[in-house]
Amino acid sequence: MTDAQPAVLIASADAELRAALAGASEPWGHAITQAANALEAWAAIDSRELPGVILLDAELPGGAAWDLCQEMRTLDRIPRSVFVVVLASQPELDSLRELAEHSEVDQVVPRSLDPEVLAFHLGPAVRVLTFHRRAIEAEAQLLDQAARDALTGLWNRAAILDVLDRELARVAREGGPLGVMMLDLDLFKEINDQHGHLVGDAVLREVGRRLSRAGRLYDLVGRYGGDEFLVVVPGCDLPKTRGIATRLRTRVASRPVKLPIGDVEIDISVGATAWTSGPVTARELVQLADQALYTVKKSGRGGVATLPHL
Repeated sequence: MTDAQPAVLIASADAELRAALAGASEPWGHAITQAANALEAWAAIDSRELPGVILLDAELPGGAAWDLCQEMRTLDRIPRSVFVVVLASQPELDSLRELAEHSEVDQVVPRSLDPEVLAFHLGPAVRVLTFHRRAIEAEAQLLDQAARDALTGLWNRAAILDVLDRELARVAREGGPLGVMMLDLDLFKEINDQHGHLVGDAVLREVGRRLSRAGRLYDLVGRYGGDEFLVVVPGCDLPKTRGIATRLRTRVASRPVKLPIGDVEIDISVGATAWTSGPVTARELVQLADQALYTVKKSGRGGVATLPHL
């Protein structure tokens, strides 16, 4: 899935027609790419970002418009979700409709330089683009919801581990360190036992909010499970990761969580590690951070410990 919005491709050797089509398409609010010949059109069609609507001039030299239509459908380069429109001169429209069916063109419209005429005939293309945009937005929303923890709104376990995988791949490619932290809410069982699970849920939500606000804009926070959180801090070696871990702990534990039942005092323990070079997996970094977290818990909670990645 891509979150890129559908675009419009205009292919014509006639600069005036391209300008007219661009004028008619501009109000649709989508990116417009222009091609002056079949080669440029094919390059745009063959790019990673596929257009949502393709407007082809039937008068491209050598019958290139029809060749393009047949080739892109035959090679499965253009799925049926892409709307292909061919513009033809009025006397040719009837004879071209049959050819259009065999070329799997969605619509043949009059070739005109009048933006109002074009806008009228391109109504179906506008509807297709609108549908595409709404479908993309709905899919992105569903995917985002599926990647979010229902209680805290943070990335869920699968999503934050995927983020860590991608960040590892990026730093391995581009260079630079990467810090990882495991955070655990101290004495959370006692909070649940004393006040009930509704209070426990409220505390977890507030801890999630504080973690999100205390980090840098590009730090990534997820709920790993239960009362554990995983934080990915790009560009940080072990000393910097420890510094951020200390700041996060201080910000989270600096004040109690205010609830209708009264104030609930909280503290967290943090285990951290960092990658700078050498082969490593996301699982290994999480295990190192978890081992560091265990060290804090064993020594009395409420602190920060680090383990280097060797």
